[in-house]
Amino acid sequence: MKSVFRPLFASCFLLSAGCSTLSASSEPASEKSCLQAQDLHGHQLCLDQKNSCPIVVKLMASWCDTCTIEMQSFEKAFDQVPSGSRPQVLVLGVMDSEDALLAYTKHIASPFLFGLDSEGYYQSKLALMAIPGTTVIDRQGNMIPFKDPFSGETTNLLTGPRDWTVEKAGAFLKGVCSLKAVPEPGKS
Repeated sequence: MKSVFRPLFASCFLLSAGCSTLSASSEPASEKSCLQAQDLHGHQLCLDQKNSCPIVVKLMASWCDTCTIEMQSFEKAFDQVPSGSRPQVLVLGVMDSEDALLAYTKHIASPFLFGLDSEGYYQSKLALMAIPGTTVIDRQGNMIPFKDPFSGETTNLLTGPRDWTVEKAGAFLKGVCSLKAVPEPGKS
């Protein structure tokens, strides 16, 4: 499976496992994968390779009322997951500006790290036709297929609003750390 969250190796910052802070990276490039996205201060987002738990990526926009409603539902479900079982969540603003997303985050109390798809890279690569969206990536930036907690079908991207407070959605969030990437052909 080809990665749409293809790593970039440059001056990077690491997503710290289990929290929503950034720290400067002093590790060699082989120890991190950088996303083609930035935090809300213009720093490139990179994934710490030492943590093996996949990351839930929420795709939304500050101007999208449906996204805000779904995010509130998602946060309620996330709060019900025991702290030791919680996956890291990156909220990636698509079709948005840094200023608008910064203003949005000042009016909400979210436990998640927010980033920006400033160049529309993920919107294009995912062929994202609707927001909000949800996907899961491994620490190398590869999308991981997962069982849609709402339909039961295997997918790698959910689009459109969901009620994350239903029991099946909570079970999905508790099980994210057990998801494994499917190796690309020719790689092990």
